[in-house]
Amino acid sequence: MVVGRNGLPGGMIVLCPSYRRPQQAGQVYQSFRDTVRLDTELLFVIGIKDSEAYDGHGLPVMCYPEWPMVRRTNRAAEVMAPRYDYIGWIADDNRFETNGWDASVVKALEERPGVVVYGNDIVSPGSKPSHVFMDARIVKALGWFLHPGLRSTFFDDVWEQIGLGGGGLPLKYLPDVTVRHLYVEKDNSADFASDMAVYQQWLRHDLDADLDRIRRALRPRRGVGRGSTLAPSGA
Repeated sequence: MVVGRNGLPGGMIVLCPSYRRPQQAGQVYQSFRDTVRLDTELLFVIGIKDSEAYDGHGLPVMCYPEWPMVRRTNRAAEVMAPRYDYIGWIADDNRFETNGWDASVVKALEERPGVVVYGNDIVSPGSKPSHVFMDARIVKALGWFLHPGLRSTFFDDVWEQIGLGGGGLPLKYLPDVTVRHLYVEKDNSADFASDMAVYQQWLRHDLDADLDRIRRALRPRRGVGRGSTLAPSGA
């Protein structure tokens, strides 16, 4: 078992919200299993009414009421962040393609505490973190993984701003780690104006305070070390 901070299981957990797309989720999971090399785990966050359909595909799932995606994902992150050193997010239209991608991600996360890491999504390489990996203490400090005021857009902008926040919070792009985004045209116009307003409000009024929370959470504690990530966690 990998022992991380505070004697709890270490390693990385990746959350993937999915809504009535068990076949796509199955493809994500297969790509994950084919390429993962460390103790990394993948968990699908779904509504409870869909649990039977997803269970039929042999997928690891966490079920919640029929809440909006952001609320479900944040609740799962709240539960999982204390158990892991690192936490990631992908959508069910992502596919892992690089063998040992998680080893490269964890190496980048370990080299510089607080780094926000993302790979090459092929659609717009390096532009913004359309998927993301970070220290789980960041999520714990903020109290959310996806900004709770957003509906379906601007998540990558928020993660980018956190990574560009300076003071030991760098944004790290890994061009050789391919997490392909199978881009599907979606009509998010109904959410765009609301999400933009939430994002702009956060930039003006909350970003600095959130960065301060993160920096405080990342300060080293005497006698508390990070665990190895090279053996199964048993979590």
